[in-house]
Amino acid sequence: MKTEDLSWIAGLLEGEGSFSLAYKKSPYNEYYYPRIVISMTDEDVIQRAAIIMGAKQVYVKIKLCKKTLYTTTIYGAKAIALMRIILPFMGIRRASKINEIISTWEIISKRPDKRKTRQQQLQKLLEVQEALKQQEAR
Repeated sequence: MKTEDLSWIAGLLEGEGSFSLAYKKSPYNEYYYPRIVISMTDEDVIQRAAIIMGAKQVYVKIKLCKKTLYTTTIYGAKAIALMRIILPFMGIRRASKINEIISTWEIISKRPDKRKTRQQQLQKLLEVQEALKQQEAR
C-alpha cells in the first residue's frame, strides 16, 4: 500500500469509518467477526476506499432524502490486517476501539472449538473488556 493511500484511508476511516466486532447467526453456527464499514454519498470516494481496502464490492442504497448512499465493507482477517496498519494514524477513541477489537479477535480466533454458543462468546468478550479496562487503569 502506498504511503499516500495509507494516509488517505486512515483519515477517511477516522472521520467516516465504523469499526466493530459483528455478530452473525446461521442455522448451524453463530460467531463474531471483525468488520470495517464506510458509507457516504460520494461514490468516487467509496470506490477509491474499496480499492485501497481490498473490498469486493460497493453497495448502493437510496435514502429517504433521495440521495444515494454508497457503502463498502471488509471483514475477518482482512479487516484485522488493515486495523493494525492504520492504528498509528488513529485518534485516541478509534485506536482504543481498534485495540479492543484486535485483542478480542485474537482470543476468539484461537479457541480450539469455534462452535461456541453466543453466550460463551459474550462471556469471553466481557472478560476481555474487563481485562482491557484494568489494563488502562494502570
